[in-house]
Amino acid sequence: MPIHHTNPALTLPAVNFGFDELRDQMNRFTLRFDEFIEKGRNRLLEEKNEFARNMAEDKESAREMRSQMEYFKEKEREVQEQSHRESTEVADAQSTITTMTRTHNTLLTTQHSLNTHLSTLTSNLSSLRQHHLNQRNNLTALSTHNMPELNFWESSLGLRIEGAGVADHLKIVFTHIDERDWEREFSFVVSLGAREYLVVMCRPKLKEEWVGGVVERLNGSRGFGGFLKEMRGGFVELVKHEVEGSKK
Repeated sequence: MPIHHTNPALTLPAVNFGFDELRDQMNRFTLRFDEFIEKGRNRLLEEKNEFARNMAEDKESAREMRSQMEYFKEKEREVQEQSHRESTEVADAQSTITTMTRTHNTLLTTQHSLNTHLSTLTSNLSSLRQHHLNQRNNLTALSTHNMPELNFWESSLGLRIEGAGVADHLKIVFTHIDERDWEREFSFVVSLGAREYLVVMCRPKLKEEWVGGVVERLNGSRGFGGFLKEMRGGFVELVKHEVEGSKK
């Protein structure tokens, strides 16, 4: 085998490219990059979880806010209704106060009128009492003065004086007028309550105009005896007309 001798001119110089160091750097870069990526992924995951938590909290807050809004809306409706009721109650109370005030004023006016009327009635009553007392005294004096004549009227002419069932009224009853029936009663009622006498009833009925004339003469003369004679005479004439009518 032939021996070849190396030519120094053809021999390449030895060059150190630093592949090992470059590989180490690449490995370290890869580790740092992987670490960066891992941290970034973890941070994104945490941010995603944080966002999800925030969204859940926001949803819960929104739900609570909606619930609170409904609550406050309901309270607002209740307050409005309460305010409306109170306004109505105030209006009713004011109306009641106005009505009661008007009624009170009316009652005061009525009370004043009644007091005035009562004073007038009291005065009139006193006058009437005095008038009645005077009439009783006059009747007593008249009865005493005419006692013999009254006894004659009662015994011979069937006169009877009795109460009429009403205060200050006298009922005068005659019998012995109708020959057909001596016990037949003829009566009239005299009112003594006013200043002037008044015949309020006749049985049987006499003509009102004629009775009015008799009463007018009584009030003018105050002669009760003459009044009784005229009234009895009226009944006598009435019986005469009845008898004449029955003969026709």
